[in-house]
Amino acid sequence: MSEFTKGPLAELCQISRDACAILAEFVVPCYETMNSETSKLKSDKSVFTIADGIVQHLLIEHLFANKFLNIVGEEDESSINISNKPYTVDELTVPDAFVDMIDSVRSRIEALAVNINAEAYQTLTVFIDPIDGTREFATAKGEQCSICIGFSDQTGIPVAGIVFRPITTPFTYATGAASEGYFDSVLNEDGPLNPQGLLTSNGSISPFIGHLIEELGYSRVPSGGAGNKMLMLLEGKGGCYIQDRGVSRW
Repeated sequence: MSEFTKGPLAELCQISRDACAILAEFVVPCYETMNSETSKLKSDKSVFTIADGIVQHLLIEHLFANKFLNIVGEEDESSINISNKPYTVDELTVPDAFVDMIDSVRSRIEALAVNINAEAYQTLTVFIDPIDGTREFATAKGEQCSICIGFSDQTGIPVAGIVFRPITTPFTYATGAASEGYFDSVLNEDGPLNPQGLLTSNGSISPFIGHLIEELGYSRVPSGGAGNKMLMLLEGKGGCYIQDRGVSRW
């Protein structure tokens, strides 16, 4: 377990980072064996996998529960059962090969949860995107996916957070709390810098973005999920990112 920096938000960031590293022990094999039995299309045509549901459930129910003002997750409408076998995520049955792994990860997340001061964060809201870039996760572009956890105060102002890529080797992430002067990261320093790259989705882009790239003389850099784009900005793999198209369910 990490040695925590002074400051409640820095401590929260470091606990979240350690939780993401534990969750990766389930996320990676899930990614490596992705198939039609462990993923589906939701009604809005977005991709959903057992990793989305189980990661969010472990964070909400076993790490953050009863310690915050509110917890908001992207997959709040999902039904998760990892208490009674067979384990299920909505109508998807979790393969037997993952059961012992999930049990182990859950136990370690619960052991980590005791480090969260139940009185220190009662005014904060937690926001969770368990697998940001799920379509990439389900189509062999897992290096573009991330676990995103953010914390806001009672007025809705972001105060701390982490974006964590679980598939990369080693893990890459950035986490911080500006009010405490805290920042920590492990970034991907491989590959060329591209300060004149505009980070976009892997799919279609709007005419506005297309014209903007042409007007600026920039190059388009397909980049997957929003969390990955943010990390790529920090890594110098792109110069800007504008979100003007996508599905918003938050």
